[in-house]
Amino acid sequence: MRKVILGCLAVVFLLVSGGGAYGQGEVGSWGVGAFVDYNRSLFKMKDWFADGQGKVGVVFTYVVGPKVSVEVEYGRSRFTNGSLEERTFTWGVDGKDYLSPGAVSQMTLNNFLVNGIIRRTGAEVLRQGSYASYLTVGAGFYDYATDVRNLIYPGQKTAPLDQGLKLEPFSDTRTALGVNAGLGVEGFVFNNMSVDLRLRYNVLLGELRPMEAWGINGQTFPMQFWNVRGGLRFYFTR
Repeated sequence: MRKVILGCLAVVFLLVSGGGAYGQGEVGSWGVGAFVDYNRSLFKMKDWFADGQGKVGVVFTYVVGPKVSVEVEYGRSRFTNGSLEERTFTWGVDGKDYLSPGAVSQMTLNNFLVNGIIRRTGAEVLRQGSYASYLTVGAGFYDYATDVRNLIYPGQKTAPLDQGLKLEPFSDTRTALGVNAGLGVEGFVFNNMSVDLRLRYNVLLGELRPMEAWGINGQTFPMQFWNVRGGLRFYFTR
């Protein structure tokens, strides 16, 4: 996986270094924008969180050529209502299932990414009424913090179960490398303003601990999710 990440970074570097070959008027233009994402977890990450709410972020874009742009992205999202809030554990003493009232499970995710955008041949940019479909690939850092509290301690040996005896709250905070790839379309409302829509798949080399008593077995690694994005971008020409 680390080789994949390094490969993606190398692709982005080549896109930047090769931009001068186009020699078009839009080369060297840059843009800033904001976006909102909706995240949906995949594979074992779904055992913890089904989806992420209201990811917001900002992006800086540099137009390398008519077919290529490079962007630097910062985004922040929250995964709330984790499955631990609704999962039960089976207590070995009486064989009954118990829910932890007031349980809280959530995760905050921040990402700092460098992405390359490769537009279809013949697409125009910085021209009102034009649109460009594209492929995007990127890599960077995902910083995440998982907070869990108010879970009943399942290792009690004496009946009746003391529901006031809780596991120690824990917070796992890590920074992980990650990669992303996806498809999108950018349409220009004005020469210098565009609407950007994107679908993207993300893989990060992070993990979430197992919670066997609640049916989450084995570490969640790698963490994987997809997201859809809607954003606005404003460009400034040279």
